[in-house]
Amino acid sequence: MGRSAMMTVLLVVSTQHVGYLHLRAEDFQYLEHGVDEMASQFRNNNIIKLNNGMIDPESAVVYIDILTNLERIGDLSNNVGYAVRGELSKL
Repeated sequence: MGRSAMMTVLLVVSTQHVGYLHLRAEDFQYLEHGVDEMASQFRNNNIIKLNNGMIDPESAVVYIDILTNLERIGDLSNNVGYAVRGELSKL
């Protein structure tokens, strides 16, 4: 799964209320795993850049905060997927 998974989650969140996208509950579960993996990679790259002086600390903190919020969106989407499928006991 590539970077498009995170963009898909953002697109789903931003357009779902309008009804433009109709993904299955399984799709949210699949995408959430990819979001977590990418956020971890992005977080590690951000720390490396911070340690090498390539970015300033304030920007690094904002970036990490954004990643954390995107992960939370993925987690909540995953929970919705389980709820729709009637599998809340698996959470």
